[in-house]
Amino acid sequence: MCIRPDLGFIAFVGLHHTLPDGLSGRYYWNFMQIGDVSDPDHWLHKASPQEKLNRVLSAISDMPAELREIFEQTPVEGVRPESHVWRDIELDSLPTTRVVLVGDAAHAMTPFRGEGGYHTLVDTLLLGEIFRNMNNDAKFNDPVIFEKAITAYNKEMLQRGRKAVQDSRNLHGNAGRVGPDGKPLVVEMTPLSDVEIKLGING
Repeated sequence: MCIRPDLGFIAFVGLHHTLPDGLSGRYYWNFMQIGDVSDPDHWLHKASPQEKLNRVLSAISDMPAELREIFEQTPVEGVRPESHVWRDIELDSLPTTRVVLVGDAAHAMTPFRGEGGYHTLVDTLLLGEIFRNMNNDAKFNDPVIFEKAITAYNKEMLQRGRKAVQDSRNLHGNAGRVGPDGKPLVVEMTPLSDVEIKLGING
């Protein structure tokens, strides 16, 4: 994840899958900017893949070479024709019914903190524990106990999910803050010691 408010974009790079040689792989990236895509004249609605790639390459031109590489090696055929609009959701409450929500269905969030998958796992673990306990104690046949358990799950899940949604949204907003000198405020980086990484099938 690269958040550069001074350059006007956020970028995310990920590994899609490793190739059989164990030394290379297929990568993907997202280039994100704030914009009103509901505007029918928004440039993305009419831009060709080449125009999209050119805009990205222009925006990253001031970045170090090692950070530009993934974008510069992308062929125009690798630019998807459609655009993706990130939206999030904050739910205040949920009914206690036979349908129980987990993950993005309950707290879809922007990817800026990388927490969406994490909270999905937490949701399913907590829900699984509820079902296990109810099954062990044969409480599934008692609708009052079942409703109470799901109501408690929904309450905790929505509170935790809402905070994660807001934190993810605010991370992008906070990235645009600047100090008295006009330069972006950045989080102090903690240096890590060099660690040898061995690539390969037997690495």
